[in-house]
Amino acid sequence: MTITIDADKSCWYESPEGAEHSPAERVEVITDHASRMCMALMNGLRIAITSDEAEALVAAGAKDSRELLRAGGSESII
Repeated sequence: MTITIDADKSCWYESPEGAEHSPAERVEVITDHASRMCMALMNGLRIAITSDEAEALVAAGAKDSRELLRAGGSESII
């Protein structure tokens, strides 16, 4: 999914119900543990985003609540 960020730091997302809009400072970027993906929380929606989109949202003023996930187990190289 794509979130567009305007010059005035407004975020837009095209959902099946129509366009969603929010100021960047009201968007939160999180890590979804199950999918191991970045998600944007915007207007009650949970939107899967790329790492680049996450960085752009944080740079625009979104709250960064991402966590670094590590592989588990003794055979993990991490």
